[in-house]
Amino acid sequence: MTKTLKRLRENVIQVGLRLPGDLCDSAGGVLFGSGVMLSEAHMALLGRWLGSGIYGGQEWPKAMVDPVAESQPAESRAPRRGSRREPASMPSRDKTVVQVASLKPGSQLLENLYDLTGVLLLSAGSEVTPRFLDLLSRRDIQTVKLRPAHLPPTEVRGGSKAAWNLDNLLTAELNRLGSVKPTANPKRKTMPLNAMWREAKRGLEGHADASNLLGELCDDLCGGKRVSGDEVRRQIARFSDMIDKDCDLLLTIVAMQQSKDDYLFDHGVNVAMIAMTMAAQLGCTPEEVLQVGIGGFLHDIGMLRVPPEIRSAERLLTAEEFKEVKRHPIYTLDHLEWIRRLPTSAKFIGYQAHEREDGSGYPRGRSGKAIHPFAKIVAVADIYAAMTSDRPHRPAFDSHHAIAAIISATRKKRLDPVAVRAFLDTMSAFPIGSLVELNNQLKARVVRPNPTEHLRPIVMPVDDQGQAIVGGTIDLMQNPGLSVVGTWRTS
Repeated sequence: MTKTLKRLRENVIQVGLRLPGDLCDSAGGVLFGSGVMLSEAHMALLGRWLGSGIYGGQEWPKAMVDPVAESQPAESRAPRRGSRREPASMPSRDKTVVQVASLKPGSQLLENLYDLTGVLLLSAGSEVTPRFLDLLSRRDIQTVKLRPAHLPPTEVRGGSKAAWNLDNLLTAELNRLGSVKPTANPKRKTMPLNAMWREAKRGLEGHADASNLLGELCDDLCGGKRVSGDEVRRQIARFSDMIDKDCDLLLTIVAMQQSKDDYLFDHGVNVAMIAMTMAAQLGCTPEEVLQVGIGGFLHDIGMLRVPPEIRSAERLLTAEEFKEVKRHPIYTLDHLEWIRRLPTSAKFIGYQAHEREDGSGYPRGRSGKAIHPFAKIVAVADIYAAMTSDRPHRPAFDSHHAIAAIISATRKKRLDPVAVRAFLDTMSAFPIGSLVELNNQLKARVVRPNPTEHLRPIVMPVDDQGQAIVGGTIDLMQNPGLSVVGTWRTS
């Protein structure tokens, strides 16, 4: 059967484009196949064909087709004089093979790099260094394979044009931002404990208002309505103001919050509050703290597109069901496209909050430098907030055990250590509200962390019911003879 090809606009063939159909030369030979995301290495290989024209079939959108070029059968196209059909080293069926010579020092890989036997050479997000290229030369490796570091195309296809577009923006933003970098000893504002607790009780109303706002916003989005992001920004700005009063205020509200409203909405508020406190501890600017909060607030709204029987299952999910859960960041992006005046960083967070440092996350399996630093902050806050909440298939974990799990994941290189350090600096190993027992058998409640000493928070003595008793607070940093020996719960 004759295959009809159309010449494509050269300006649409660029790094970050996921091919909607096969990319062919003028004679109909496949250069790269449908579903491949173009990287710098791909573009280097395509350079010789850009001058003579690159073609695609009916799968390519009309907007990407050169309107001047005529459609004609692939078989009728003859190669231009002086040109050659793709060489043996350029694959027609294996669409991922590239020449080592095309890899540029200093470029960042958007996909995992393997040798031809399938051995991983360099993971997505890594930088191509002269030393790495020298090692390949010594091993006489001239050809390598690029493979997506995310779910197979069949699992994300039908997902989102928004995700494809965001990849281009994300690459540029990552090059600009670099890694999460803390500011040395950011100033921590505090107020007297009694005043802070009064503010926290008032803040519980703000927590409920934010949860209701998220519910209403999700109702509108699921109903196909475009919404404004202005009210979201105003609500999250109120949380920023609370951090400005007392650095521990938002965490105290999270500890006091006992609402049994829809988990998804309360979860978004809790994640926003924890992540904003972490961002402030890292020394982020007020605007950056606000952006982290907006992203954390909205990062899971795509879960509403996951079938309720999966989202609320009172059991462990099957492998197929978990594949559907892995799609929800793509669904989140689809929803965020319908929110006007939303910071682009909020989209990066919604896209990448479930990615992990070692590439084991989803939806793309990105790792290290290929993950936005704000998403790394929200990832830690999301894990803690999820583990310490009741879920249909399990009760809430004790906060101390949730933190132990986060530390364990960090040791396994799944979470960013700088983000986790900020989390521990704001939470301590025993978060605000934790009931602890000291080595002198005194029972106490944690009221503030000590950023430099995660095991030695500030505590208040309590009775067996967890009620404060006379004696004020004890700063374990100032009392080296005292230490926490365990946690406990009221009966």
